[in-house]
Amino acid sequence: MKNNRKAAAALAVLAAMLLCAACNMEKAFDLQYDRTGQTAAVTDAAAQPTQLPPEGTTLLPTTLPVTEAVTTAAPTTVPPTTAPQLSAQEVIDLYANAVNLTRGYQGTLSVHHTETFSGDVVEAKPLGALATTLANTVMGMISDPHDATLTFTNGVGVNEDGETVPILLPKAGAFSLPAEGVRNAFMDTANGMRHVVINLVSETVDYGGVPYYNSGAIGYLDTSRLNFKVVQINSCEITYTGSVIDAYIRDDGYLDSVTYTVNLHVAAGVTGLGITGSGVMEGVENETWDIQW
Repeated sequence: MKNNRKAAAALAVLAAMLLCAACNMEKAFDLQYDRTGQTAAVTDAAAQPTQLPPEGTTLLPTTLPVTEAVTTAAPTTVPPTTAPQLSAQEVIDLYANAVNLTRGYQGTLSVHHTETFSGDVVEAKPLGALATTLANTVMGMISDPHDATLTFTNGVGVNEDGETVPILLPKAGAFSLPAEGVRNAFMDTANGMRHVVINLVSETVDYGGVPYYNSGAIGYLDTSRLNFKVVQINSCEITYTGSVIDAYIRDDGYLDSVTYTVNLHVAAGVTGLGITGSGVMEGVENETWDIQW
């Protein structure tokens, strides 16, 4: 009887737990996206956590030209003499130009790449406390952080899983982020470079759904690729509660480093072996790209 109760507890939270595992093992940020697919429902962004510009900063419009990479020599960093103050749209454009320029660099670069995931099951039924403890224990066992130095030539390299990928995210397609997908964005100066922070709006999708803004800017958890075999997913709601792009841009327009943060809230209902249960998981994935010019 005790073993049956444990099986029930594990089954009740399996959906949330495996979604968490997939976020880590399938590389949420590296999955291919289809911008012609489902468009996510956008939730109220005002209630989400944010990163605000430093006190005293005023955002004023300016214009930045789009540049193209044409050189094979590693550029040098020159600290900017002034800090142009940009509108949110211009911050997005500045970052997009830096991504395109860096991806178009015609030479060989080393990148220190790290990726970590942390998550907790905050609710599980039936056997709430037991199921939650079990699920959190299993998630600790499946954690698979990455920390490696990768080599990219002409913007393309091989990642830790042996996949050929472009430098920076998203993995498939060019960076794309319309202004309506951004809650706020700002730029200041730090370490002799332009420091850009872009906070995305919250997005909620069902099982198999594509979060429109996250998919074009960073990546997403592709639940359509998951196969639970003996478990049937009755319901699944994934909320990207406010992803963040935190980047440093050299004065020559190339990216020096980028940190991507994706905050997730997953609520799932599952049935299997005659048992029906549900679980709620909250987690955060961090991925950094530190380019060694």
